[in-house]
Amino acid sequence: VTMLDDQRLLRRLTLSLSARLPRPSERDAVRKGGLDAISALLDQVMTEDAFYERLKEGFNDVFLTNGYDGNGELILSYNHFEKSRQWFHKYDLSHIKDERERKEALYAMTRRYRKAIREEPLELIAHVVRNDKPFTEIMTADYIMVSPYSARGYGIFETIKERFKNPD
Repeated sequence: VTMLDDQRLLRRLTLSLSARLPRPSERDAVRKGGLDAISALLDQVMTEDAFYERLKEGFNDVFLTNGYDGNGELILSYNHFEKSRQWFHKYDLSHIKDERERKEALYAMTRRYRKAIREEPLELIAHVVRNDKPFTEIMTADYIMVSPYSARGYGIFETIKERFKNPD
């Protein structure tokens, strides 16, 4: 077994965890502090948005949520969400005058809605890790992660819309 030198280890870690090369300041820190400097650098890398994207990619490889090719809203029980799961059919896009543009806007909105539903488990994992909660919370959480799109599907959008940075 041949161990990687500290610089190569740093390179591998930043590529794997945040899909980027090490920054010059990170390389300098490892050059000066050796292996001991890597722990603090990893703590920093694991606060970057890119890390959470990689985390979600990795768990998607396990859950295959993004591989579901169909109508994501079918996940929502008809018995409980029959009035809200197809909300996009009733969404007012009349401000878009061109019919083709209106259809494209509807299709784009529908894609975002279905993607939001599929990615809820991945967003929950990112939330748990980002907030340093026990990882068991991905199974025991008594809450879900919603977007403005999926909140409409659950029929709770009007109740929580002020919590979104951009509700549209």
